[in-house]
Amino acid sequence: EGLSSRGPGIRGRALYLDEQSEAFNGLGELSNARRQYKLALEYFGSSISLTPQWDTPWTNKGAAYEGLGNSATAQVCYQRAIDLSVTNFTAYKKLADLYRRMGKGDEALNVYRSALRVDPSNVEMCYGLADIYEKKGDHAHALEAFESILKYAPDDPMGYLRMGQLYLRNSEYDQAISYFEQAAQIDARYAEAHNGLGEAFQAKGMLKEARGAYEKAVASDSLFTLPLRHLGFLSIAQGNEAEGLRYFLRAAALGDIDATIFLRSRRINEK
Repeated sequence: EGLSSRGPGIRGRALYLDEQSEAFNGLGELSNARRQYKLALEYFGSSISLTPQWDTPWTNKGAAYEGLGNSATAQVCYQRAIDLSVTNFTAYKKLADLYRRMGKGDEALNVYRSALRVDPSNVEMCYGLADIYEKKGDHAHALEAFESILKYAPDDPMGYLRMGQLYLRNSEYDQAISYFEQAAQIDARYAEAHNGLGEAFQAKGMLKEARGAYEKAVASDSLFTLPLRHLGFLSIAQGNEAEGLRYFLRAAALGDIDATIFLRSRRINEK
């Protein structure tokens, strides 16, 4: 009887500590949201003291230190969270993002690679890899990262869009068109995919197709100013300056700085 009565008591105390820890962690998260970072650190410290093997308050503690501008200690907290739980992908992302803001691209790459060794299908980590490789101008490795995204998220139009943009930047227009078209097939109102098609068609000298794609982009998202500017330049290049200026005026009215600068260069008051 003694043993059976002690068991539930021990389990009950553990449950109580867990609940208390969750409460402190929740208060810390609320404080973080209010930018009360010093108070948040106190709450996270209390949570960790009750359940030292729980990774979540370590992740949140790292965010609080970031809020205070203490990047070095934030790194330690994020790494501690990862050490406690190798599937804490939030901590991986926060640590990689911190490294990227610090200009430490290689360290961020290592974090993403570590995460992908745990779960190769984590698309968010693949996007992180791709972003860094693109910034470094490493076309081959960026391509590999996007191929992983398409493998594990074949219905994600953004993956096809980003692949198309990669090929477009490398002047491989037919490949770019193929991926932009696949993005648009998945989401017919994906304005960025239609704009990408317009840019690729225009680069190939297919101006009629480019105009049609830009118009679809505008129809899909009336606040997307980039295709409006493209239509403006295209119209002017084709000798229809009045139409081109109307497109620029629409873009400027939506707050497009480049359109405003262009109009001012023509001494046109966008107001």
